[in-house]
Amino acid sequence: MLQDCPKARREVELHWRASPCAHIVRIVDVYENLYQGRKCLLIVMECMDGGELFSRIQDRGDQAFTERAKQLIRTLLKTEPTQRMTITEFMNHPWINQSMEVPQTPLHTSRVLKEERDTWEEVKEEMTSALATMRVDYEQIKIKTIQDSSNPLLKRRKKTNSSGTDTQTPAT
Repeated sequence: MLQDCPKARREVELHWRASPCAHIVRIVDVYENLYQGRKCLLIVMECMDGGELFSRIQDRGDQAFTERAKQLIRTLLKTEPTQRMTITEFMNHPWINQSMEVPQTPLHTSRVLKEERDTWEEVKEEMTSALATMRVDYEQIKIKTIQDSSNPLLKRRKKTNSSGTDTQTPAT
């Protein structure tokens, strides 16, 4: 049950759309109702075994989480949408920001390449050169037949097979 507000209705709508996914708890139906004189949304969902998600995470004995991370998870799992943090609050949370260091490796997306058109020709040349060194000239390759092969493993297998056939006795 959620207190009826635009944020709660939006959340129910998004969850309803995601319900057909196998990994999302399915919403069976949604009802408008009054609870203690307040408008609310009563959400009927499929029954799932296992209890509360955060309790299950804690029961696994996952002690690697800091208190700051646990508090973040508790805030994200609030059932009341107005008490849950926004995406901006989430992105600004200290526990998230500690892992937001991005290496200084430029990604050559189409937007970046459009911004730096003069770099594009240089990138194409570098990629062409790199691919050329990886290519194989098939005219220089001659594939041997199995009989002409000098592979040591193949020779041992041939020897084992030929000695195995000589020592076999017929069944009586």
